[in-house]
Amino acid sequence: MEALINSLQGHFLSLLAYGMDPSKRVYLAYLLGSLVLVLLWMAVAAARNQRAQAMDLWHRLDYQLLAINPLVRGLLMGVLGISLVPIALATNDGLDALIGTLSLEWSAVQVTATYTLVLFLADDFTRFLLHYLMHRLPWLWSIHRLHHSAEVMTPFTVYRSHPLESLLYSLRRLPPRA
Repeated sequence: MEALINSLQGHFLSLLAYGMDPSKRVYLAYLLGSLVLVLLWMAVAAARNQRAQAMDLWHRLDYQLLAINPLVRGLLMGVLGISLVPIALATNDGLDALIGTLSLEWSAVQVTATYTLVLFLADDFTRFLLHYLMHRLPWLWSIHRLHHSAEVMTPFTVYRSHPLESLLYSLRRLPPRA
C-alpha cells in the first residue's frame, strides 16, 4: 500500500513539475501566453457576440485527461511495481543467455552511452510500432481516435489520449517474460 501511495505522490509531483520545465509543452510561460491569446480572442468574440465559441478554445476534456491518465497509469503501474530497473535486469539476463557473460574492458561512460542508445532506439521503435498499430487495427483505433478528436488545438491537446492508450504506452516498458 505504501508503494502505491508513493507512486501516486510521484505522479502528482511530476504533474506539478510539468509547468516549471521549459522543455514541456505546458511550460507556465507558454500557458500564460496562450491565456493572453485566449483572453484577446474572447474580447474580440464578445464584441461579435461569439463568447461561446471563444470559450471552446480551452477544452475541459484535455484537462480531465491530463489529470486522469497519470492517475490511472500510477494506480496500475504502482500496483504492478513496474519500473525501468526490471528492464535493465531483463536486458542483462537476455544478453547473458544469448551471448554469454562478457568481460568487456569498457569504461562506465562507454557502458552508459551504449545502454542509453540501445534503450532510446528500443523505446522509439516500440512507440512508433504501437502508434502505427493504433492507426491500423480497428480495435486499437477505437481507443486512439480520441487523440485525433480535437477540433481546436490548445497546449494541452497533446495530452488528449484515452487512459487505456496511456497504459499501453507505459506497458511497452515491461521486460519480456521467458
